[in-house]
Amino acid sequence: MIRLMAGVNLFLLAAKARNFLSTSLFLSWTSLGFSDIPMTTGPYTGGINDDATVEGTHGVLSGDPRDSFPKRDWELGNPDLILKLAKPYSIPKGGSDVFRNFVIPNVTPSDRYVSGLEFKLDNHKLVHHAEFRIDETEVSWQRDDADPVTGYAGMSNDTAHHPDGHFINWVPGKLVSHLPGELAWRLPAGADLVVQLHLMPTDSEGVVDPEIGLYFADAPPELKPRMLWLGSRLLPIRAGEARFSVRDSFKLPIDVEVLSVLPHCHFICKKVEGWAILPDGSQLSLAKIEEWDFYSQQETRFIQPLRLPRGTNILVEFDYDNSTENKRNPNSPPVDIKFGPLSSNEMADFWIQVLAQNEDEGERISQSSAIHLQQKIIEHLERQVELMPDVKGYVELARSHRILNELNRIARSESKGIEQSR
Repeated sequence: MIRLMAGVNLFLLAAKARNFLSTSLFLSWTSLGFSDIPMTTGPYTGGINDDATVEGTHGVLSGDPRDSFPKRDWELGNPDLILKLAKPYSIPKGGSDVFRNFVIPNVTPSDRYVSGLEFKLDNHKLVHHAEFRIDETEVSWQRDDADPVTGYAGMSNDTAHHPDGHFINWVPGKLVSHLPGELAWRLPAGADLVVQLHLMPTDSEGVVDPEIGLYFADAPPELKPRMLWLGSRLLPIRAGEARFSVRDSFKLPIDVEVLSVLPHCHFICKKVEGWAILPDGSQLSLAKIEEWDFYSQQETRFIQPLRLPRGTNILVEFDYDNSTENKRNPNSPPVDIKFGPLSSNEMADFWIQVLAQNEDEGERISQSSAIHLQQKIIEHLERQVELMPDVKGYVELARSHRILNELNRIARSESKGIEQSR
């Protein structure tokens, strides 16, 4: 069972009110100026207005960032609240990836609004990524308490969820910054923070002992963002295949303002691109990463929200190279790679954070995005049972169809309510 300690820092950070200024379209979530960011993901293009096009800086990080991360102070300054493990978690050498959940119980006795989260970890080589969720029940803590080892195993938990409208995570190379106060996320009184680590064992034993710094806004947020998902699960990628691409599209049912984008894939991805085709036929770029590097993933935020009208078609494309020519291919010789969360698998996720004009329309686009994701899950499961029929696969497929039917029922009901209110 895990026990955690919370330390409160009494200093209020002036940096919480920091304004970010840049002449470029995009600004990564970072406290550095844009020109100071060592970008390895290639130029980003797009525009605040239809005719604006701006390229970001482009450079190269020296060496493999997994190998040497010196101890550092908090990049955002002293946190308002520090969470850490009283007992580090030990990872045995060898074996497959490990998903481990660590529960921080009863983080705060009153509602707080988080404008920044910093994840400090000395041994980056062991961690593929971290995700942060909230559990307002006792389920996660009970699972932790029942496990004799620190934390508990597993990749999912129905009672733990991301903060509404936010995808809070850490990946190698991710820079940190404060959110604008109006976009802070709510940490409910008495809720547990569930930290899921995707761990990658090496040829020697390892230890992870992370610290989490929270930075609080002074007031509740004024805005409630929503998260949209685009991507694909239609893999595998055959060994030696040098050019493999997947695409996805999503038609906006309402007007939105795009706040940020967050692509995610693994090691053999080469290029990621997202763009929008407006109803008048004009196009806007959301992101264009010419040289994908797993160790330099970023959530990228528009300095000014990008307005997209109802009927806009958002498209994303992911290109992969599973040949020996890909210097980032971890397999020599190459092997078939299937979809999945393990480091030996591949993914194609493109998250978009948006604002709707009101709560009803926010619920509508959330439902539309959930339906879109569920349809992609069903496509993947249908492909699986076609290639390898088994009882488990058919049961999961039937369950996914039931979820999709329920989502469609809710969406129809909410759509009728919106039309009647107009």
